[in-house]
Amino acid sequence: MPKGFTLVGQDRIDNRAAAAEWPDPEEWLSNFDSWGRLGGIEAEFDKEDLDSIFISVSTYRTNDGAQDSFRRTRAEAQSAIKETLDPQTAELNVLEELETTGMGDESVAFHIGASIRVFGTPTNMDAITIEFREANLRGSVSWLSLQSQVLLSDVIALVNKQLEHLN
Repeated sequence: MPKGFTLVGQDRIDNRAAAAEWPDPEEWLSNFDSWGRLGGIEAEFDKEDLDSIFISVSTYRTNDGAQDSFRRTRAEAQSAIKETLDPQTAELNVLEELETTGMGDESVAFHIGASIRVFGTPTNMDAITIEFREANLRGSVSWLSLQSQVLLSDVIALVNKQLEHLN
């Protein structure tokens, strides 16, 4: 992890818990079963309550299952991001797909910028999420900041470290 980040939590994520993160959990649970998702791990790292890094990796029985999961996630990521922002406390300013190359077999990155309220105080949030697939593994790294702009190069470095540990 980059300097100053500490581990907040790490959990094993079964299919039901992973499906709960999507707008239609029952559909996603069925998808995970058909794709052969075996399980996963999520971890969160924080820095002074102003920056957070979320990392996840899921294992599938086959490369095809991981590929199907990656492609469905990619197709629905933007709408899922929009749905996670509460219109009462957040206004989406930026949601764009960024160019990524050379990270696993497939990858996609999104930049998210929003005006949010933190304990009633207007705050700018900046985030970059990279989803990737390497063989039968699908993972993601998300960096969220309430203090500065997140750099794509920093998130790419974290993805590359994760891929090194997986191989």
